[in-house]
Amino acid sequence: MRFKEFYLKEMPQYTDSYTNASNYTIHGRYNKAIQDKKKFKELIYDKYKILRTTGYTKNSFEWFVFIDDVLVANFSSELGLDKVYKFPQITLALVSPEYRNKKIASDIYEYLLDYYGGVISSKHLSKDGGKLLWKSLVSKNNAYEYFPDNKENKITRIKEMPNKSDSESRIIISKKELIK
Repeated sequence: MRFKEFYLKEMPQYTDSYTNASNYTIHGRYNKAIQDKKKFKELIYDKYKILRTTGYTKNSFEWFVFIDDVLVANFSSELGLDKVYKFPQITLALVSPEYRNKKIASDIYEYLLDYYGGVISSKHLSKDGGKLLWKSLVSKNNAYEYFPDNKENKITRIKEMPNKSDSESRIIISKKELIK
């Protein structure tokens, strides 16, 4: 993986108005980062070029994912929500409709898992892609259910996605064993 830091000096030029694009939100967030003069770090991962910049809070990051110079996805992560394991919570995962079902989200989650050593789900997972993605991550990794408001920071090992709608729990996926 290679890293390069830089500022984008001008807005990207689009042949069509990005407001008409199916990935309006992704392009809007990217343009906002450029307008705010955010510093970008370029990361190369497999077939992806990823531009990372600070997010909207002090401890958050925006990850803009490109394939062949086409912006295809946007992920947001936030550090500091979990004081014990120090993994980021994935707070946003958007893939352009025409690029869905091509393993982009799975690949980027695997990248974030490698980058941080673990990730935490948000409390809301979309019914279509989100739950399926986390179900796959749970089946292949060290997985735990976590209740952030629990003062004991207790986690429970899981082998499959919990089948309940308790939005207070989160899923932790970790590269290493968290319970001995």
